[in-house]
Amino acid sequence: MPKPATLDRDVLDCITRDLHAARSFDALLDTEGSYRPTIDVRNSAGLMLANAYDAAQEARGDQRRAFRRT
Repeated sequence: MPKPATLDRDVLDCITRDLHAARSFDALLDTEGSYRPTIDVRNSAGLMLANAYDAAQEARGDQRRAFRRT
């Protein structure tokens, strides 16, 4: 499985639309306030999305991390 930082943005956008109401991965990252997404990590796509979200937020200096539904 690719590391989150190496996942193509188009792939992340597709996974985001499949698993979440957000229209893109960037939209998932750029939410107001303290919102953090709940992502079902019982499948590989959800796990990749949660890992990518956490890595992107860390790189941005944002404290929020995905809530992982197991």
